[in-house]
Amino acid sequence: MIGKKKIIGLCISAVHTGFKSDFVKMLNEEIVRENFKLIVFNSLLSVYDGSIYDSGASSVYNIINYDILDCLIIFDRGLANKQSGSELISKAREKNVPVILINSENEGCFCVSDDYKTSYKNLIRHVIRDHGAKDTFFMGGYRWDPDTLDRLACYKKALGDENINFDDSMVGYGEFKDTTACEEVDRIIRERKKPPEAIFCANDIMAIAVCTKLKKLGYKVPEDVIVTGYDGIEEGKYFIPNITTVRRNIEGEALACANILREIFSGKAEKRIVKIPYKVIYNESCGCPSEEDFSDYRERMAECMRINRDFSSHESYVFAGADKFLMCENLPEMLDALVNYNLGDKSYLCIRSMLFESLNIMYQSNLDIDHSNEYIILSSESKEEFGLMEDDLKMIVPDAEEWLKDETVFVVNSLYVEDYQYGLYFYKTSDIGYMANRVNRMSRALNLSFGTIYTRMIQKGMQMELEQAAFLDPMTQISNLKGLEKWFNEFSGKTESHLSAFAMAIFKLDKYKYIYENYGVGEIEDVAGLIARAFSKNSGRKKFIARISDDEFAVVDYTEDLNDPEEAKNILNEEVKTLLESVESHNPAKYKDYDLELNVGYTIEGKGWDSDLRSVMRLAYGELYLNILHDKRKNYLEDALSEDSKDHYDDLMLVLNKKLLTYHFQPIVDAVTGEIYAYEALMRTSGGVDISPLVLLQAAAKYKKLYELEKMTLFGIMDYYVEHFDKFKGRRLFINSIPGHFLNDEDFKLFTEKYRDYIKYCVFEITEQNSISDGELFKIKTLTVDDMSGQLAVDDYGSGQSNIQNLLRYTPNIVKIDRFLIKDISRDSNKQLFINNIIEFAKLNDMRVVGEGVETEEELKAVTEYGVDYIQGFYTARPKSEPLDELPDEISKQFENSGNDDKKAEKIF
Repeated sequence: MIGKKKIIGLCISAVHTGFKSDFVKMLNEEIVRENFKLIVFNSLLSVYDGSIYDSGASSVYNIINYDILDCLIIFDRGLANKQSGSELISKAREKNVPVILINSENEGCFCVSDDYKTSYKNLIRHVIRDHGAKDTFFMGGYRWDPDTLDRLACYKKALGDENINFDDSMVGYGEFKDTTACEEVDRIIRERKKPPEAIFCANDIMAIAVCTKLKKLGYKVPEDVIVTGYDGIEEGKYFIPNITTVRRNIEGEALACANILREIFSGKAEKRIVKIPYKVIYNESCGCPSEEDFSDYRERMAECMRINRDFSSHESYVFAGADKFLMCENLPEMLDALVNYNLGDKSYLCIRSMLFESLNIMYQSNLDIDHSNEYIILSSESKEEFGLMEDDLKMIVPDAEEWLKDETVFVVNSLYVEDYQYGLYFYKTSDIGYMANRVNRMSRALNLSFGTIYTRMIQKGMQMELEQAAFLDPMTQISNLKGLEKWFNEFSGKTESHLSAFAMAIFKLDKYKYIYENYGVGEIEDVAGLIARAFSKNSGRKKFIARISDDEFAVVDYTEDLNDPEEAKNILNEEVKTLLESVESHNPAKYKDYDLELNVGYTIEGKGWDSDLRSVMRLAYGELYLNILHDKRKNYLEDALSEDSKDHYDDLMLVLNKKLLTYHFQPIVDAVTGEIYAYEALMRTSGGVDISPLVLLQAAAKYKKLYELEKMTLFGIMDYYVEHFDKFKGRRLFINSIPGHFLNDEDFKLFTEKYRDYIKYCVFEITEQNSISDGELFKIKTLTVDDMSGQLAVDDYGSGQSNIQNLLRYTPNIVKIDRFLIKDISRDSNKQLFINNIIEFAKLNDMRVVGEGVETEEELKAVTEYGVDYIQGFYTARPKSEPLDELPDEISKQFENSGNDDKKAEKIF
């Protein structure tokens, strides 16, 4: 109750459709006489639709304030039978609010239910008895639709009462649509050679379509065929012949509901079910004189023209408002557009304040949005630009005092994008039928507009995440080398930074290779995470932490107490000692056969420093390696040099001079079909030289032989591919290129001339371990155009080596997700989010995605679910010296049963 007014809440859906607005209007006319007020909570979508947007539309029911309600009416049978309807009833009972159900039944509620069965059977009997139709046919909607089944049961019962046998040939299904109903008429006449004497249609739309179709075929209604409908729609009244039908007795339901309300508030009500029979309307389509009054047809035509004109005018207004809204370039413009995109007085837009805050960030506006309250009210009648909802009363009825004085209905519906409710629309009206359609059009247009804005926000956020990811190490979520460079550029750009000294320490993880090769990526992830957490602990000092390579971390300390060199050394030595102890205290030696040890070197830049990052890092690296060489740290590995620290010059030169390279080929598999799409060529040493490709590359880099190795690899792989082309069966070949060492002009010309006919089968992989020049990129891109038509792939995406800027610069055909992100993806929500964003970005930019390093069945299922196009990894197939023709049966069957057609990453915005 508000003041002395009883407040009635009505939950309904799609009030703008059919007779629902008539019910609201009639109910309000009845209850205002009793000094009651009606608030309508309207879902824009019918609860019968089963739409994926149901939760967004029906979220309007979540704002009901039961404390001010004196009674709750639930109109839709579909709503009352749903979980949301049960929750409404339960919440009302908790607050001792009586509930009236319209066209539904529930123990403990007052019920007003229609009785259509008696009326519909009377219509059918009338056609059989009074018009002598014995050869009849029933045209239902959908075969298993509950309404179709109920009406079919009435038809069978009426036939039985008239001693007419029923068989299945007397039933067809027009799916409640005109086109399907016409097709059904063609089928009936084709099979029966003539139409039946009467066709009972399960709705008026099909009845009108059947009459029209029969007329085209030369049959008269009702002389040759009687046709009846169901629903009593307005069109059937003016159709020639007007349709014999049954319709819901809305007037009777509204009156019955009002009478129950009077009984409830007088204390005389008893919970019961009130049955309201449908009305039977006998008209021309069955051969009866019309019951309709056509004396007002010209007025009705004028009214229809006015409605059509108003619809066109309002549609133009709505579209113009949506266009203006979408063209806004900042938040103040958007607010102004929303304030004016309204229906004048008696209406309010209420938008979530948090959405405005998000838009404020997206448009980089500087508006001070107070989102301490959940919603912000926008109204063209408001003197202020926007106002805040202050309490529960205004949550339901803004400007409630004025509403209590008039006889209008107050209606509220949700504004939503998919299942997210971003706002509410309130309006007061004395003509619900007229206003409901206008609000529906405007709300739908707003939803589409905000849907577009929402999509922009998602894409903007995704782009920001991807751009930010370029500066983060995916394994530890601290900064990578690029992040350190970005931070240092900002740090050095501030004048005050140069007024104090700072220090940089570089820590190197010992035995990294041993841990990786013996325990795998998971162990490296644990170790790196442990180090990152230890370094990131709050010690009260100003510091920046970064993982600058697989086995190296950088710590920059810029606390203001480092200006005295001697004191700074003492401070840093103590800090380094604390950091090392923090890491090494977690040593796994008691259950693993390695010690967790770090080497460290640091340098101090004095007050007034003017060095760039690379210079500072070189000094820190120098200290690091001096400490290693002179054994100043006890954690230096003394027992043996690791393989990658040996001098492999002789091995390298032997490989280059004797061409001791062979190649293995790992299948890249279609993620949907499981068929082999391509192979990645992987080099291996031969002729007694037994070193890994990584060590070979390190030696080539050390002795400046990377170009020779690159040339030998490219030509060697292509020679093998051409010579054994039949073995590859036309499948593509992925070839790695060493950034910064691609073929020179002379060799590039030779390469393209020699392999021109085969380049179209090749995919050239590049990463950003070293910067790739524009000239080198141009050469590689040349292989992908014109008659050569090769393809370009970005390798190791997500490793920190490749980022969104590179994708935009390289515009590759294929993106290969780094194996670190694939590892244990089924158990890591951060990796899932990151991969989902990568795939969405790739799809939006017409790129295909390869998931690398798939080593388990769980990883295979996860990456296929998220929508990668291709799979590569030990789980599907290991590299072989000859190309594998097909996957093993036990692997292929997993693709057959995986159901990959619905891919999570394929979203429509």
